[in-house]
Amino acid sequence: MELFVEKSEDILKVKISGTVESSGMKELVDLVNGVCDNPESDIEIDMEEVDYIDSSGIGQFLKMSKVLREKGFSFYIVGASERVKSLLSLCSLQSALVR
Repeated sequence: MELFVEKSEDILKVKISGTVESSGMKELVDLVNGVCDNPESDIEIDMEEVDYIDSSGIGQFLKMSKVLREKGFSFYIVGASERVKSLLSLCSLQSALVR
């Protein structure tokens, strides 16, 4: 899994590529913890290049979504494949799947 982060004035864009699973979660966990400790903007997660996500990845997205929404920010997932969309929808992240 690789993360590419781009910050603008009003949104933090995170592009993820590869497989999102427990064996490579450190970078994503660090990002989620940093965002949740001090949210400054909306977050957009681009999952166009993600072919699989396991429960540990879904858990990180649930955590980030909950904290950001509680603090008045938005959390979006864009570009997810149908397979990834169906997994995310089953795990209460369907409201984040806006595009």
